Amino acid sequence: MELKRRFMLEELTDLLLQSPTAKSQPPPNSYGISAPGMRLDTSKEARLRRQIARIADRYHWWSAVTMFLDNRALSSLEELSRPQLEDLLDRMNGYVDAAEHACDLPDDLPAR
Repeated sequence: MELKRRFMLEELTDLLLQSPTAKSQPPPNSYGISAPGMRLDTSKEARLRRQIARIADRYHWWSAVTMFLDNRALSSLEELSRPQLEDLLDRMNGYVDAAEHACDLPDDLPAR
C-alpha cells in the first residue's frame, strides 16, 4: 500500500512539473510586480494604480476603490483614464488625511 501511494505521488509530481502552468510566471500582485527581478511598469498610470493599491492595502479601503469603479461602471483600475486615476488617488489621499487628523471630509457626512 505504501509503495503504491509513493508511486502515485511521484507520478502526480511529474505531471505537475511537465504542465505548462508550472513554468509560467506567477500572476502580478496589486503593485504590478509578478516576481523578483521583473521589470516594473513605470508609466504614470501604473504608478498611480500602485499608489492607490498601497493606500487601499494599508488601510483596508478596497471598498472605496470598488465603489469608485461601480459608480463609473468599470471592472478594474486598468480601465480608468489618467484623470480618473488622479481623482481616485486624490480621494484616497483625502481619506488618509482625514483618518490621520480625525477630520471629516467636506463632501461626506460626519464620521463621528
